[in-house]
Amino acid sequence: MTLVDPKRQARIVHSNDPSTTIEKGKSVENAVGSAFATGLFSMSEIAFDKEHRIAVVSYTFWCGSLCANGATIVFEKINDVWKSANHDCVRWVS
Repeated sequence: MTLVDPKRQARIVHSNDPSTTIEKGKSVENAVGSAFATGLFSMSEIAFDKEHRIAVVSYTFWCGSLCANGATIVFEKINDVWKSANHDCVRWVS
Protein backbone atom coordinates (compact mmCIF):
# COMPACT_ATOMS: atom_id res chain seq x y z
CA MET A 1 0.00 0.00 0.00
CA THR A 2 0.98 3.57 -0.62
CA LEU A 3 -0.39 6.64 1.13
CA VAL A 4 -2.10 8.79 -1.52
CA ASP A 5 -4.17 11.92 -1.86
CA PRO A 6 -7.74 10.51 -1.95
CA LYS A 7 -9.08 13.13 -4.39
CA ARG A 8 -6.25 12.54 -6.84
CA GLN A 9 -6.61 8.76 -6.50
CA ALA A 10 -10.37 9.02 -7.06
CA ARG A 11 -9.67 10.62 -10.45
CA ILE A 12 -7.31 7.74 -11.27
CA VAL A 13 -9.92 5.17 -10.19
CA HIS A 14 -12.53 6.87 -12.40
CA SER A 15 -10.18 6.79 -15.39
CA ASN A 16 -9.46 3.08 -14.82
CA ASP A 17 -13.06 2.05 -14.17
CA PRO A 18 -13.51 -1.31 -15.93
CA SER A 19 -16.90 -0.28 -17.33
CA THR A 20 -15.16 2.58 -19.18
CA THR A 21 -11.97 0.83 -20.22
CA ILE A 22 -13.81 -2.26 -21.51
CA GLU A 23 -15.96 0.04 -23.70
CA LYS A 24 -12.73 1.47 -25.09
CA GLY A 25 -11.54 -2.01 -26.13
CA LYS A 26 -9.53 -3.25 -23.15
CA SER A 27 -10.00 -6.94 -22.37
CA VAL A 28 -11.99 -7.75 -19.23
CA GLU A 29 -8.92 -9.34 -17.62
CA ASN A 30 -6.72 -6.30 -18.30
CA ALA A 31 -9.44 -3.83 -17.33
CA VAL A 32 -10.07 -5.49 -13.98
CA GLY A 33 -6.35 -5.96 -13.31
CA SER A 34 -5.68 -2.29 -14.02
CA ALA A 35 -8.60 -1.25 -11.81
CA PHE A 36 -7.38 -3.39 -8.90
CA ALA A 37 -3.86 -2.00 -9.27
CA THR A 38 -5.06 1.58 -8.91
CA GLY A 39 -7.94 1.02 -6.47
CA LEU A 40 -8.39 3.18 -3.39
CA PHE A 41 -8.27 1.46 0.01
CA SER A 42 -9.43 3.49 2.98
CA MET A 43 -9.82 2.65 6.62
CA SER A 44 -11.53 4.36 9.53
CA GLU A 45 -9.94 5.18 12.83
CA ILE A 46 -10.07 2.25 15.24
CA ALA A 47 -12.65 2.65 18.00
CA PHE A 48 -12.20 0.89 21.34
CA ASP A 49 -14.43 0.13 24.28
CA LYS A 50 -13.48 1.63 27.68
CA GLU A 51 -11.48 -1.45 28.70
CA HIS A 52 -9.68 -1.69 25.33
CA ARG A 53 -10.86 -5.28 24.91
CA ILE A 54 -13.08 -4.67 21.87
CA ALA A 55 -12.04 -2.77 18.73
CA VAL A 56 -14.09 -1.81 15.68
CA VAL A 57 -12.77 -0.64 12.31
CA SER A 58 -14.32 -0.09 8.88
CA TYR A 59 -12.63 -0.31 5.50
CA THR A 60 -13.50 0.12 1.84
CA PHE A 61 -11.73 -0.83 -1.36
CA TRP A 62 -13.02 0.99 -4.43
CA CYS A 63 -11.80 0.30 -7.95
CA GLY A 64 -14.74 1.37 -10.13
CA SER A 65 -18.49 1.80 -10.42
CA LEU A 66 -19.15 -1.92 -9.94
CA CYS A 67 -15.81 -2.76 -8.38
CA ALA A 68 -15.82 -2.21 -4.62
CA ASN A 69 -16.17 -3.90 -1.26
CA GLY A 70 -15.98 -3.07 2.40
CA ALA A 71 -16.80 -4.10 5.92
CA THR A 72 -17.02 -3.03 9.53
CA ILE A 73 -15.09 -5.57 11.58
CA VAL A 74 -15.08 -6.25 15.32
CA PHE A 75 -11.94 -7.53 17.09
CA GLU A 76 -11.59 -8.84 20.62
CA LYS A 77 -8.42 -8.92 22.71
CA ILE A 78 -7.97 -12.40 24.16
CA ASN A 79 -4.84 -13.20 26.20
CA ASP A 80 -3.17 -10.02 24.86
CA VAL A 81 -3.78 -11.05 21.23
CA TRP A 82 -6.26 -9.27 18.94
CA LYS A 83 -8.55 -11.75 17.14
CA SER A 84 -11.53 -11.35 14.87
CA ALA A 85 -14.64 -11.57 17.03
CA ASN A 86 -16.68 -12.96 14.09
CA HIS A 87 -19.24 -10.22 14.71
CA ASP A 88 -18.95 -8.27 11.48
CA CYS A 89 -21.46 -5.45 11.61
CA VAL A 90 -21.60 -4.80 7.88
CA ARG A 91 -20.04 -6.46 4.84
CA TRP A 92 -20.82 -5.35 1.30
CA VAL A 93 -19.74 -5.92 -2.30
CA SER A 94 -20.50 -3.93 -5.42
